[in-house]
Amino acid sequence: MLSAIVFLVGIGCLVGSYKILSLVKGGLLFKSWQIFLSAFIVLIISQAANLINDLEIFILPSFVVPALLLLAIGLFMLGVFETKKTLE
Repeated sequence: MLSAIVFLVGIGCLVGSYKILSLVKGGLLFKSWQIFLSAFIVLIISQAANLINDLEIFILPSFVVPALLLLAIGLFMLGVFETKKTLE
C-alpha cells in the first residue's frame, strides 16, 4: 500500500519537476533539475518494481529495489549539492 502511495506521489513530483525544468531551461539551475528529474524517474521505477514483487507479477532479485532506492537517494543528494554549489 505504501509503495503505491509513493509511486503516485513520485509521478506527481515527476510532473512538477518537469514543469520547473522547462521553466529554467538554459539557466544556471537546469543541471540541478535534470538530476532531480532523473532521481524521480529512478524512484518511480523502484516503487514499480516493489509493486511488481508485492503483487507477484514477476519475481525480481531481492537486491533490485534497495539498489534502486539507494541510487535515487544518491541522485537527490547530488541534486541538492549541485543546487547549493550554483546558489553560492
